[in-house]
Amino acid sequence: MDITMQRIVSELKLQGKKQTELADYIGVTSNVITDWKSGRIKSYSKYIFAIADFLNVSVEYLKGETDIKNPPKSSISDDDIKFALWGDVADEIPNDKLQEVKTFADFIKNTYKKDNNK
Repeated sequence: MDITMQRIVSELKLQGKKQTELADYIGVTSNVITDWKSGRIKSYSKYIFAIADFLNVSVEYLKGETDIKNPPKSSISDDDIKFALWGDVADEIPNDKLQEVKTFADFIKNTYKKDNNK
């Protein structure tokens, strides 16, 4: 069993979650997860974002790239976003336009997560 599956199995056990719950969450049968555990198939990589979401850990943790389950997220202020998008005219941008950009960014993020759950 590779590091990713070891961590998935370990997190399920630590969190008291069942294989069937994970299967239901990502839209596969529990037999698929059994096949992942045995090493017969490795299609879990296409579900890695959804699995990480279900287990509330980072993808990097599951892949063995870090031992930190949930690295702290950097905080970006609205002023940082305005400057990044509009540069020296950032002060002239109304807050409702900034909110539109943030709403669109959330839409794209959620669409990306949904696409990775297929």
